[in-house]
Amino acid sequence: MIFIAVGLVLRLLGIPTLAELFSDRFAPLLSIPIFFKMLSLAGGYSHLKQIGYVSVLMGEIVAFIVASLLARRVFDSTATRLRNAVFALAFLGWLFCLCALWPNLGTNYRGVIPSSAVVLNIVALLAECALAAWMLDWSLTSWAAPASVDSPDPHRRGFLAIGATALAGIATVGILIRFYKLSAYSYDGTENAGEDLPPITPNDHFYTVTKNNVDPRPTEAAWGLKISGKVSQPRTLDLAAITAMAAVLQEVTLQCISNRIGGGLNSNAVWKGVPLRDILTAAGASLTATQVTFHGADGFTDDVPFTKAMDPETLLVYEMNGVPLPLHHGFPARLIVPGYVGEKSVKWVTEIEVLDHPEKGFYEQQGWGPKFTLNNTSRFDAPDFSKPIALGSMVRLKGTAFAGDRGVRSVQVSTDGEKTWRDADISYQNAKTAWVQWRLLWKPSATGDIMLAVRCIDDGGMIQSSEMKGPGPEPASGFHRVKATVKA
Repeated sequence: MIFIAVGLVLRLLGIPTLAELFSDRFAPLLSIPIFFKMLSLAGGYSHLKQIGYVSVLMGEIVAFIVASLLARRVFDSTATRLRNAVFALAFLGWLFCLCALWPNLGTNYRGVIPSSAVVLNIVALLAECALAAWMLDWSLTSWAAPASVDSPDPHRRGFLAIGATALAGIATVGILIRFYKLSAYSYDGTENAGEDLPPITPNDHFYTVTKNNVDPRPTEAAWGLKISGKVSQPRTLDLAAITAMAAVLQEVTLQCISNRIGGGLNSNAVWKGVPLRDILTAAGASLTATQVTFHGADGFTDDVPFTKAMDPETLLVYEMNGVPLPLHHGFPARLIVPGYVGEKSVKWVTEIEVLDHPEKGFYEQQGWGPKFTLNNTSRFDAPDFSKPIALGSMVRLKGTAFAGDRGVRSVQVSTDGEKTWRDADISYQNAKTAWVQWRLLWKPSATGDIMLAVRCIDDGGMIQSSEMKGPGPEPASGFHRVKATVKA
């Protein structure tokens, strides 16, 4: 327990815990069917993350017990032999952690650049393993030590060890409670929908999806952004250097790849930042590059084609709706990649790596993709179709429509089972990279259950697909269809 407590204290300083490193190392290796099955069994992503974290913590305790048993088997009444065995096991454990977790050692929740985070994590793991060895040695020799004049009770030190462990257990519980209060569980999965949906989503209502139990809390002093890979002038930028560059304002809607048809995992905001191409050009990005990979402070990685990274609409942003980015939306800087699923707009970004070969990001390793561009999509937000509608009344149908970065030309609604379509009025439209809001007055002329549907047409003339397909491994497609119950 002392080992776990020390790991949690280091976590407060930005050093990832073993539980987080192991979760992030092996979660991408799960296939999408297995991942969805686990989500179903756990009752949601937040519950699954909690189960995974606690499971790794229990695994650490089991590993400590197994190490104790192994060490005792080689004990031959000499403390030296026992101590050598214990520290040998700790060293092997450290090597195992380095080998198993190497791809994730660039994680640092205070925003330290990945290359520095690797060094910090190697040292932290070594210190934790050494501490574990010392604790194990002290515990075993306490119980095995013979009685003496000064210590007539051979188990006195053992009881002291138990007491220390109990105190560490209490401290561990206290820190875990602290982490629970800081956790993402209260806002992870936040959706944005409803009758009074504003065109610009307030920051605290903006949809949120995160892989983390506790999101990063970078500080401006610790945070840096490394530009690396196929560039002639590698560099590390601080926030002051980024905010000093020529900035733009851009309205962009983000939408999660796991958003279902009619779902609310999308939101619209005005972002302020720097075109990514300006940063890459200043660093001398190679024109032979094919991909740009983004690394987040939480160890998350994702990528876009080099051509998309050089698109003037792809931004590195530091403000959201006129204020600095909120912590759980990527403070101090994140990517905004219009037209692509939200996961590509990596939060808490600490490194931008220019590559001339393909590499798979966090969720791509699970099998998501290969299509990450957003489909034409639209939905009903009002009225509340769970309530009956009076025959002959005027009903105000309202909703949103979105076509990635292609812009929305028109929105159409069917009130007769998709036999005919009527053009809706566009009540809000401000940027081709953002959603539109639409409305249509409808007067039902017959009682019963009536199926309504909505579709959008983008600026290129492409009509939203009617083929129903749920999210995974690519964005969902199909019309949002609702049943209106009309009564006399």
